Amino acid sequence: MLLWALDQNSAKIACLHEVTRYKQLEHELRWGDIIRKNNGGFLVEIEIEKGQAIIAECPLNRVGVHEWNMLGVGQKRAFHLRRVDSVKLPGITRVKVVVDRVSKNLVTALLREQLGTATEIKLYCANRYVGHKSFVEASGFLPKQAI
Repeated sequence: MLLWALDQNSAKIACLHEVTRYKQLEHELRWGDIIRKNNGGFLVEIEIEKGQAIIAECPLNRVGVHEWNMLGVGQKRAFHLRRVDSVKLPGITRVKVVVDRVSKNLVTALLREQLGTATEIKLYCANRYVGHKSFVEASGFLPKQAI
């Protein structure tokens, strides 16, 4: 009985340590493969850290209406890490990662990825109309290739 309790506590501690590490990466851009599609949304395999793949949930209300029928299993897309939490299931603790495709941060992160790390341009997404357009303010000139 004592060994079982120690094993449960060590698993919980390991999970909480993993959540703490991943919490620092919230609101960043990650590329992922859609591995399952259902009525509630998508399951996405993302590489949250180098060489560390994890299954994330992308609810349907976090995907633009214009993409509902276009996204399919096997496609690689950019996702915004929305939330990382620990979830208590019967007897075990797990990491729950929620991603989205409608965030203003996703737009600016994709632009930053195109610009590269050498530029000092500050970006701010003032308005975002999912599936239509996004208004991004920049502190400098953006090259046409980045747009």
